[in-house]
Amino acid sequence: MAAVLACGPDAVLSHRSAAVLWGILEGERAAVDVTVPGRRRGRPGIRVHESALSTDERTVRGGIPATTAARTLLDLAAHLQPHQLNRALERAEALGLSDSTPLSAVVQRHTGRRGLASVRRAVKEGIRPAHTKSELERRFLTFVERAGLPLPRTNVWLDLGGEWLEVDCVWPEQRLIVELDSRAHHRTTAAFERDRRRDRRAQADGWRTMRVTEQAMRREEHRLQAELTALIAAVRSA
Repeated sequence: MAAVLACGPDAVLSHRSAAVLWGILEGERAAVDVTVPGRRRGRPGIRVHESALSTDERTVRGGIPATTAARTLLDLAAHLQPHQLNRALERAEALGLSDSTPLSAVVQRHTGRRGLASVRRAVKEGIRPAHTKSELERRFLTFVERAGLPLPRTNVWLDLGGEWLEVDCVWPEQRLIVELDSRAHHRTTAAFERDRRRDRRAQADGWRTMRVTEQAMRREEHRLQAELTALIAAVRSA
């Protein structure tokens, strides 16, 4: 509230700071995001954004002038990765956030903005909360979508050799499994042995398993995309 008051009577909390206020994002940045209608000098600890907001893009939440949930999501689209934006949209849906002017209408009135393609796609397809357990899984789903590949089912229990085991991602028709390896969960000897035993049972039962790390998605994106595409195509033609 202090940051908003310091920026003048027409200022509102916005972007990441508004998202935290709405409960869409967790945690706060050191700088507070505030949007003002015209040019305004910045202040220490305040990140000032300039935009003439429509009346239906402004509201008051918890006594603090802020951008509406819809406008906040639009602003976030320019600064978040696709998987992060999807998570924010899922969170807004789970919280039941709604405005008199929906996100689809706010999107239509703003053109040429960064991130607009991502939010338009989400609005067109509808918000589909993904059953994921980790940020790594969300990143992988974004990677798969960006590659134009069919989305897998996530966190599925399969009967592998007479034992029910949970796998991270699966394409049932192609009998393809992708396990996402995180150092935090796969660095013990027991975990290493368990994963290899799982892979052997899957292979013996006619499944193919591919293991993907966060580093591979970050540093070998094109190679990983080609490998996954080839593997899906090979399984399809088998």
